[in-house]
Amino acid sequence: MIKACEVIKGGRHPTISLDSHAVAKAITEHLISLGHRRIGLIQGPQNSPLTQDRVAGYQAALDQELIKQKCTSQLFTDGPKAPLAA
Repeated sequence: MIKACEVIKGGRHPTISLDSHAVAKAITEHLISLGHRRIGLIQGPQNSPLTQDRVAGYQAALDQELIKQKCTSQLFTDGPKAPLAA
């Protein structure tokens, strides 16, 4: 069994993990390099460690470029059954 993109502490099975912080930061930096300054963020549940890492990477890229956008354009969803609302 291989789990990807899941946080399983102390698990005995192989896992593939992504550096969600680094990926979100790199994507945001790329958009900034293209001249974008209003960059929204759509994420999963707020209490998810993956979401928290992604938000932190996104915010780190904005902070690095001194873009004053404190995650005001985020949209959180609890999955496909949850209605999307800003």
